[in-house]
Amino acid sequence: MSSIPMARPMCEDIGRISVSEVLIMTKKERNAFLSEMGVCTHCGKRMAAKDHKLCLSCLDMHKIIYEQRKADCKLWYQTHKEEMKAIRKEKYHARKDKGLCVTCGKKAIEGMVRCEKCRRIYNTERRRNYGRERSRQSC
Repeated sequence: MSSIPMARPMCEDIGRISVSEVLIMTKKERNAFLSEMGVCTHCGKRMAAKDHKLCLSCLDMHKIIYEQRKADCKLWYQTHKEEMKAIRKEKYHARKDKGLCVTCGKKAIEGMVRCEKCRRIYNTERRRNYGRERSRQSC
């Protein structure tokens, strides 16, 4: 038998609420209720792990799924890297030629390639990165 502590089955009344009431709850309400009771919000069968909302079994399952998706995404990006770069470059030049912001597609400031909002964000990011680069350089 596993060492995972089991919660009371969901088919019985749990404290002040019955199963029929749990079944008609929204997902958000159900998760809040189960979390308050210390039951796994995914399976609703086992006690949640300490400082988590999922039981150990569901945590392991979610970790495996997350790692697989991460690997799949990385593989997809590696195989489509050049294609995506070409699409971004084409979109940049198309927007620039039309006088639109190259970041968001709204009307750009006259003589510039970005709108006011995107320009502010871009410049702030450049200043922050410039400061990082300067701090890395040793004179």
